[in-house]
Amino acid sequence: PLPCSHRSRIVATWPLLIVVFGSASVIGAIACGLALMPIEIETSFDSFLISDVESSLRLRGFEKALASRSASSNRRLQEASGSDSGGVISTTKNLFLTYELYGRGSFLEENGGIFHPSGKVIRAIDKFEQGLTSMAPWVALCDQAHESERRLCQQGLSITQYMQPRLLYPPIQEGGPLVALSRTVTPSGLVLDGEGPEVVHPRTGLFLVQNEGLNGLLLPKGFNFSTAGSQPRSNIVRSIFQFKVPCGTTKTPQSERRATQRNITLQWEELFRGSIYPLLQEGSWSGDDDMHDISVWNGVRVWYAGSDIDSFEVKIILSHDYVFAACSIVYVFSYLLFHTRSVLLSIFGPLIALASVPLTFVICSFVSGSSKASFANFLGLYLVVGFGADILFVYTDFWNASAEKRPDLGQRMAWTYSRAIRSSVTTTGTTALAFLGNLASVIRALRQFGFFMGMCVVIAWVLITTIYAPLMVVNHNLTTCAYCPCSRRSLSNTSDDSLDGRRREAPSCKMRLLSLWLRLIHKMRWVIVFGSVVVVGIFLGIAIPRAEISRDLPSVFPPGHNQNLGLQVRTLFDDPGNRFESSPREVNVCNRQWADDPRDARGDDCVFHWCEATGDMEQPLEWQGQGTCSCYREEGDATCDRSPTAVAKARLIGAQNLSRSQLTSVVNFLAEQNSEVTISGIRRSTMVSSARVLPPMLLQSWETGDVSFQEVLYMKGLANRPTQTSLCGWEDVCYCTAVQCVDWSGGRRKPLPPLTLSPQRRLAFVELAKRVGGGRGPGRPVAPTSLPAALPAMVPRRLAFNRNGIRLRAVFGLEVQDTFQMLGHMDESDVWSYNELFDMRQPWTQRNILSFCTDAPEELQVSFLWCWMRDFRMYVRGQTGRFPARSTEFQDLARRYISVSTSATRGTRYLWVLGNEVKATYVSYRLQLDQNADTSEVLALKGKWDRYVAEWNQKAFKNSRGAFHVSSTWVEAEASSMLIRSTLETLGILCILGTAAMIVFTRSCVLSFYVIVCSVVVLVGLVFCMIVVAQWSFGLIETIAIIYFIGYALDYSLHIAYKYSTSEAVLGAPPPQFGSENALIRMQRTIFAVKSIGGAVMGSAITTAGASFFLMFCNLMLFKRLGTMCLLVTVFSGLVAVCPLPALLMTMGPVNPGVSCCGLCGARQKKIVKKRSSKPASE
Repeated sequence: PLPCSHRSRIVATWPLLIVVFGSASVIGAIACGLALMPIEIETSFDSFLISDVESSLRLRGFEKALASRSASSNRRLQEASGSDSGGVISTTKNLFLTYELYGRGSFLEENGGIFHPSGKVIRAIDKFEQGLTSMAPWVALCDQAHESERRLCQQGLSITQYMQPRLLYPPIQEGGPLVALSRTVTPSGLVLDGEGPEVVHPRTGLFLVQNEGLNGLLLPKGFNFSTAGSQPRSNIVRSIFQFKVPCGTTKTPQSERRATQRNITLQWEELFRGSIYPLLQEGSWSGDDDMHDISVWNGVRVWYAGSDIDSFEVKIILSHDYVFAACSIVYVFSYLLFHTRSVLLSIFGPLIALASVPLTFVICSFVSGSSKASFANFLGLYLVVGFGADILFVYTDFWNASAEKRPDLGQRMAWTYSRAIRSSVTTTGTTALAFLGNLASVIRALRQFGFFMGMCVVIAWVLITTIYAPLMVVNHNLTTCAYCPCSRRSLSNTSDDSLDGRRREAPSCKMRLLSLWLRLIHKMRWVIVFGSVVVVGIFLGIAIPRAEISRDLPSVFPPGHNQNLGLQVRTLFDDPGNRFESSPREVNVCNRQWADDPRDARGDDCVFHWCEATGDMEQPLEWQGQGTCSCYREEGDATCDRSPTAVAKARLIGAQNLSRSQLTSVVNFLAEQNSEVTISGIRRSTMVSSARVLPPMLLQSWETGDVSFQEVLYMKGLANRPTQTSLCGWEDVCYCTAVQCVDWSGGRRKPLPPLTLSPQRRLAFVELAKRVGGGRGPGRPVAPTSLPAALPAMVPRRLAFNRNGIRLRAVFGLEVQDTFQMLGHMDESDVWSYNELFDMRQPWTQRNILSFCTDAPEELQVSFLWCWMRDFRMYVRGQTGRFPARSTEFQDLARRYISVSTSATRGTRYLWVLGNEVKATYVSYRLQLDQNADTSEVLALKGKWDRYVAEWNQKAFKNSRGAFHVSSTWVEAEASSMLIRSTLETLGILCILGTAAMIVFTRSCVLSFYVIVCSVVVLVGLVFCMIVVAQWSFGLIETIAIIYFIGYALDYSLHIAYKYSTSEAVLGAPPPQFGSENALIRMQRTIFAVKSIGGAVMGSAITTAGASFFLMFCNLMLFKRLGTMCLLVTVFSGLVAVCPLPALLMTMGPVNPGVSCCGLCGARQKKIVKKRSSKPASE
């Protein structure tokens, strides 16, 4: 290899060529790397909770398996043009809008809130959504959806569709005035499209929502329509829109499908960021003055969520935070300009350091095979400014100092390299090791970011050494006009007296200030040392009792942001899952005639009966299973051939909680009101058993608009006709309410004596009638015979249901990947697969899964469960009379059950279906233990589940084994416990690596120990400010930040310690004699260390602190908090490096560093000490 002077001569001779070639190489490498592996920003902070422990890996595989079901289900859809073209695959984009009353809108709360009778808020929401869906980008994306799915994005699922439906009226026919009036006032049907001219009564709209099964989707969970009273109240509702755009078929090449999906995603992002987001922020559109600001004018706040919206908002906030990044760059440029006195170095110096970030990303992408980058990696731009500035100042100061030491540029370059490389390698290596020590962490994001920043620090040092150092020569040549044709100066006379004078002028002032500072420290050295110890003790004594461990996931967004408060609002609603319907439907209303079954009478089901009411709506009768009913009878036709029996019908409106004895008394009472026909005792008992609950009755007062919903109980029986002239049948209607329907019979309705019911004990089957009677479809039987006799024995005893309890899933038939990569991201297709040995067709597999559901011990704290196999058992017993199904029948029975089931586990929500075969299933549990319980309690319960599942797998049939359980609460609890343990382990590794590196560089265990002590002091100050001053809880982000900033805590003190240990420290003239010879040596070494590197240390600290200061104003909470901590660490590190550490070195610093660690350098050090006074000060 060439001598050092020769290499330095090349740099000094061809600096511009080296700078241009080096810069071009870096730019080319970055451009080619990003072109081959484009960056993908991972915007979710959830990745910081992904730990390489079993529960986290299993949950990840389970979630990926769940996500794969939508794609597989789309592949099963067949195009309308024919099956030969393959199944259609669609890309789905969802938008959830939640409307909440606040501020000026809260005055509506007392009168129904959003459901205020005036309909003001409903109409406002309708106008807002009309403006949203009429935007050109929205229409363009919606038009790409399949025609059958287009209504979901044109109108969506909105509360306005049910509160503002179109009413369909039959044509008025000839007849009496009451008939004409009834047919005019009450509609025959409703179109649920939100295009009605007026808002219906809230109870009407809410009943329609309930009838469609959308309670938890459009209304908050727990909103009970039946107990809402005459005026329902809610301050919050939700609307859902879905874009389901085809991106190809199963026969379309995968590359083409992915390209189409990317194009759809880009359109969706452009729609949201360009149109939806501004509208949601402003709440106005296209000059609609009446709705200029929905959030202020109506007191309604709009929360939003949906596909990729969290990542879009991260990008939006990042685009806003670029302003603060620009401010940081301007600040760094300004200070570099002040420090270097060069515009060229001030501009290109930070750019060279910042180039290390994309270059590191390219290198890491090829090493790990993944181009995903967490948005936290953008923090590297700020961190590398601090590390880069440190190295820049070291090179700049040594280059300026070389003008006094060496006259020739080659010699100056060699002198600068020899000093700057040794000084910068010390801190660069230690800082890089501090970051690389995070490879031992189980937190994947921490491990990856530690590797990224460790490489980034090293690459920044390499770029500054190879490009910035020659750039200093270029700057020197430009400032001395070496390349100017009219200049007579050459490289040989660049060190003339005038130039030396200019060079010395600024350093002399800095040296005088440092000398004064060191004299002050020397006078107060004992006070500073012991005062620091006392302050650290006070800080620890105050901070430790107040420290709180937080298990909450740190928020990325500001406190009042949509992704924070909006997330809390979203938890009030159910997960939509697969409950989207292609379009709101037209529903029928029974308003003219009664029927045994609405399907028989109209050819379709009625959602409810609707009639105009008379009576007092303000004081309805509170029916409690007793009271008086007003009854009327309408006789049938006079001729019924020679039938020996007549049909007797009875309807009770508003009667609730009737027992069987009460129903018997009703039948007896009505049978006694007709002497022409008789009903035998057997037929009366049969009539009681036929009791069914029909769709409810909506009684509306046309004058006031008030409505009342009442239950309708229907009974039917036969009576004996003694003669051919006897009645052919009749219909009795009893109103057990204060309101009644208008008589539309034209005088055929005749009053009966009042029906009085006495209090009776409520029976279990009546509760069943209430539970199953409502909803869509024909009436259901009241009798309890619809339940299998053995069912109660199959349902284990449960604890009280806790809505905030832990949610757990037990999975059967899947295998998940439980290994992890040290770096990079594993392919999503490799994290899960079907268990080839699992076979649900086998009877023993069905028995084992059923026993898993029903035999869970009480120690597992199951308060509720959703078990597909348990509901499938009921269906199979009804079809074949026995369970389990035979292996040859299982798939056929499963397909039929999926198609017709109305149970809670209906459809394929709890299944994985491949083709026509059920491949896997999962059971969902809600546990009694709260999700926010103490970590130790959560982990104890997890241990019980681990033992239960392991024992079940051991005892189960071989085709049933492989079950496992997952829960996000397990992951959070393990992440918290593992985070603390992993943090302690990582800190230990960092301390060992840092100490080893410092011993190598300083050759002194004592100095290494002092640097560790100074780092601990810095971290104690940081923790004190976090816990006491800022009152932060100690959570994930704080733990990660402390690990990140260990390198900062070591950096500045290590600079001083390294310079203290060098042999140059004792070569100059000693300071004036005072004290012993050892004290003189300590003083001389300390003065040399602070004067030689103190300027670079303070310059780096000021630059880093200034850049971090602007981070405190960022919108991203991660940047804001880490910026605050970075600022504190920088300030504390700089202060400790120039105050307590010099005082400690003056007091107890090693006299001959290296002797105490090993004896190899002792003799040389002693010789240098003896010769120190013979060396001239200029050297």
